[in-house]
Amino acid sequence: MTESAFSPGFCTFPIPEKDGKHLPLPELGVYISELTFRCGEWDTVTGFLDQSTVGAPSLSPPVPVWLKPLPVSELPGRAHMKASRQYWSRIPLYLVSPICSDRDDLSEPICHIYVRSVFHPSTVHSRGVCAIVRDY
Repeated sequence: MTESAFSPGFCTFPIPEKDGKHLPLPELGVYISELTFRCGEWDTVTGFLDQSTVGAPSLSPPVPVWLKPLPVSELPGRAHMKASRQYWSRIPLYLVSPICSDRDDLSEPICHIYVRSVFHPSTVHSRGVCAIVRDY
């Protein structure tokens, strides 16, 4: 499935803080308190998704993120990021129930999100990278 530059997408950002406290709820988007990545590690300082280290568990520790809706054409810093070999990668987001394990087959994603990554977007599928939010 290809998307036009004007397709809406959810971009993943660290939750903004001021004086060590999260800012109030955003006008656009949603804060997710525990987003987990499979086959990737979220860098809480840079807000980039990195490759999993060898021998690391298949699921990253849960991280708080802000999913902000933006048209694909408005993803911030695209030109600068590409020059630095950093990318916006489109990955599937799955909603799973508490009784599921990471070994369960994931059905259809609820949507796709864009995360800043240090790996090329064309490798997302072969790496098995996805995001998971649990339905508590």
